[in-house]
Amino acid sequence: MFLVGLGIKITIIVIAILIFLYILLCIGVAIFFFNLMLKREKNSYKESQDLLDFNIVGQENSELLPEVKKLIQAQYDLAEYLKDKKADYLEIRSDRGLKLAGWYIKNENNDVNHPKVLIFSHGWKSCGISDLAAVAPFYFEEGYDVVIVDHQAHGHSEGKFLGFGVLDAKSMLKWVNKINDMHQGACDIYLHGVSMGANTLMQLNGMDLPKCVKAMCADCGFTSGYEEIDYLSKARHLSFLLTKQLIWLICLIICRYNIKTNSIDYLKNAKVPMIFIHGDKDNFVPMEHSVKNYEACVTKKELKIFKDSTHAANYVRNKEEYKKTVLDFFNNLD
Repeated sequence: MFLVGLGIKITIIVIAILIFLYILLCIGVAIFFFNLMLKREKNSYKESQDLLDFNIVGQENSELLPEVKKLIQAQYDLAEYLKDKKADYLEIRSDRGLKLAGWYIKNENNDVNHPKVLIFSHGWKSCGISDLAAVAPFYFEEGYDVVIVDHQAHGHSEGKFLGFGVLDAKSMLKWVNKINDMHQGACDIYLHGVSMGANTLMQLNGMDLPKCVKAMCADCGFTSGYEEIDYLSKARHLSFLLTKQLIWLICLIICRYNIKTNSIDYLKNAKVPMIFIHGDKDNFVPMEHSVKNYEACVTKKELKIFKDSTHAANYVRNKEEYKKTVLDFFNNLD
């Protein structure tokens, strides 16, 4: 009996130790993913207010951005295009008091009295000028004024933790109102976002927008940070470690917002027309996210899937078709 009792005690101790180690492993992986997904990159905040002061996408990102060479070339091309252009520096304060940076580039071919203005919303751990190159520099050629912003904890804007679309949507509404006020309502505002920036715009579309906002484009956007983290953890066979649940909890405690906030809920109350774009070979944000967003949107809408296109590479792979698709949608809203 003594030996049986001892065996049970040892078994209980071993199970307790295994449970403890499992909990430690879960917490360790969650902290790693939290820092990866939601913490600002080191040295990414710059005091400079130079629009072209941005980091070229590095080769270390090639797993997530297979078209990295085309993306890099697009960034160099845009930098060359903008070198003689004047960019007026703008600032707003977020709801949490953070300084957020932006630039307004006027277009000499635009209507001075009632300009078309494109506000661009960049993706995860990037910056406005970098992602604009990888998505749609053709707006300059089409006569739009272009506003480029850096979201919280990106580029020239302040912040330790990313807003992951949730906080960024609230700040983007401030940018829209600022541009509208600058023109005293006499402007037409369009918005274009990629990845996290697209999620930002989908949430924005369900908010109280001024009448000057005419349409939006969401390129490779996810439905929520929670579902995106779920996809990435499953792809790395880590979902058994409760990664998404623990990151959700850490984000609530440290960042004080809910990464379960879903674009679908906002699109059910969308205010302006929206075009959704995605690549069917996207290995970072699944194409199904854009399909779900498209289905939820209650305004005039369009869904364009580019064949064999990877994450954030829809424009650099299909420039003419991409340009025609977006502009046809923007120019035929009635």
